[in-house]
Amino acid sequence: VSPENNPGNSESQATRNATMDIAIARELMANLIQVCENLNIEAENIERWRIMLSRLPEYQVNADGSLREWCAPELTENYPHRHLSHLYPAMPGFEAEHAPELANACSKVIDMRMENGLLRRCGWSLGHAVNTAARLKDGKMVHKLLSTIAVDFVKPALFTLLDHDLGMFQVDANLGFCSAVMEALIFSLPGTVELLPALPEQWESGRIDGIHCRGQLVVKKLEWDLKSGNGSAILYSDISQSPTLKIAGKTYGKVELKAGQPLEINFET
Repeated sequence: VSPENNPGNSESQATRNATMDIAIARELMANLIQVCENLNIEAENIERWRIMLSRLPEYQVNADGSLREWCAPELTENYPHRHLSHLYPAMPGFEAEHAPELANACSKVIDMRMENGLLRRCGWSLGHAVNTAARLKDGKMVHKLLSTIAVDFVKPALFTLLDHDLGMFQVDANLGFCSAVMEALIFSLPGTVELLPALPEQWESGRIDGIHCRGQLVVKKLEWDLKSGNGSAILYSDISQSPTLKIAGKTYGKVELKAGQPLEINFET
């Protein structure tokens, strides 16, 4: 199932080889293998799980360059829909982070949904799209989608709407908006932290504090000023570690964090 959507040439939501199903299975198997290796358990099963993982269907890309929602050749796309479940490999998954072709195909999904009315859809749908755009390091798209949410889906009391025509409150876009701002400013994986990965040029200056990252790392402060070209950050960790630091797509190498000792970093924007 690709939740709530059906192929363009079928009325059934029950299908085969939905891309989201494959992505979840792949993530589950990969995490299972990694955890067992890290904990030195279940060693006798790891090779069997690796074979299972290798036999999962490959993702497919359409002629228009977008990631197929169903990896079955007889099923066609249904672009005029509010759901984007097949973007799982980019968000909330992480496969696209190290797979440029997959990332491009995910980005094209957002483009195709927008060409088919995404900006007139639900506030939560835009929230999903903008978080994915941040993961794909697309600052222009982040600004466009957040602006649409702010203009069309936010009431004076800052409650967000399910659909601006119906006027029904739904918290999803509230949470998605905040999450997308954080994703645009800080991305992390265990052993890696990236500052300003998807900063829109319209966000000329700003500051965010106290962001807890994956891998027991905290960005206690991050501030930037595009006009002056300066930025700074304070990193903190309860354990000693040497994460790789990236800033706006550029790799700066590893930084040495000593347990309990904040590290201030100054950089050019």
